[in-house]
This record gives sequence, structure tokens and C-alpha cells, in this order.
Amino acid sequence: MFQFESYHQLNTPSQYRYIESYLSIFERVLHQQLECNNRITCIRLDLRFPKVSNYQDPKVISRFIDALKARLNVWKSQHATQGKQHHRLGFSYVWVRERAGSHNWHYHLVLFFNKDAFAYLGVLDLNRDNMRSRLVEAWSSATGMVDIEVKSLVHISSKEIKYLDSNSAEFYDQLNSFWRQFTYLAKVATKDINDGNRNIGYSRIMFN
Repeated sequence: MFQFESYHQLNTPSQYRYIESYLSIFERVLHQQLECNNRITCIRLDLRFPKVSNYQDPKVISRFIDALKARLNVWKSQHATQGKQHHRLGFSYVWVRERAGSHNWHYHLVLFFNKDAFAYLGVLDLNRDNMRSRLVEAWSSATGMVDIEVKSLVHISSKEIKYLDSNSAEFYDQLNSFWRQFTYLAKVATKDINDGNRNIGYSRIMFN
């Protein structure tokens, strides 16, 4: 296993000022993933609120994570009932809270999964049981809004899904590409909300 400290010093982009404690957290979560999963799906997403509302409940992000875990448990139960092979989920996450030019804050997240369990998001169809729909449903549950209201507030672009394979000859290229994207969440700009609530959260234990 390579040393994260030297990797971070050599490979963190220089175009922003970063919060060093956040970078240390990112390294910790990623190191945990690489110790447990050889193949990892990394999903970068944004969670926002309607511009017409004034949303000030900091517990919403915890409710989102809990709602997503509940939907993952349903998926596991369905697979067990149907006798399908079940891979460990290997789910962990990092989120940061920001505000930039709006009265509402927003969240940037990276979700990690064992790629053998989840490799694709699927299309957004609230009648289908796939990862993209689960994310929308979890944000709906967390905010108390209906699915159709929040689907445009859960943003994931195809460029923001990365894969890491520690056994691949291309692993370091994959890691470099992902790390550039990941460290954006640690930039100093837009983090200074100063309302007494946390601006970062992460998983201590992997959810399987």
C-alpha cells in the first residue's frame, strides 16, 4: 500500500487554498476503502434546496445518509429473498457544507461503494429501483419534499463517477484523476458559514 502522506503532498492541486484537516479526513476515508475493496465506485454529487425556500436545518444531511442506508438495506433484503448473490456494499462517504451567493447552503458529497455491489447509477426513473432513484428518494425523505420536487436538486454528472481498481496497471492514473476531483471539496472558499454547525461529516465505519 502506498503512503498517503507523501501522495497527498505531491498530488494535491494548487489552484485553491485547502483546509488541511479536511484533506486528512479524505485520506482516512479513502485509505479505509482501499483496505477493504479492490474495486471502488466513487460518486460525486451535489444536494441543494429550492431557491424559493429558506432551509436552515443542519440535521438534513444526517437524515439523507440514514434514508439512503435504509434503501440499501431494502435492496439487500430483496436480493436475499430472491436468492441473488450479494456482495458487501462497502459504503462510506464524505460530505461538506458550503454557501456561495445564496441564502441557502448546499452539500457536496462523495459516496464510495464496492464496485462489485454497485457500478452504475441507472437512469432517473422513480419507478425503478436503482442507485440514482435511491439518492433522489433519500433527499426527498430528508427534506420532507416529494420526489418530483427534489429530483432537479440532486445533481450527478457522468463525469463525476470514477472507478478505482487497486489491482489495475492504471490505478495511479485513476487515483490522480479522482484525487483532483475529491480535493475540490476541501477548498477554503465558501466554507465560512459560521453558524455553529458542522461543515464536514464522514463515515467512521463502513456500511455493508
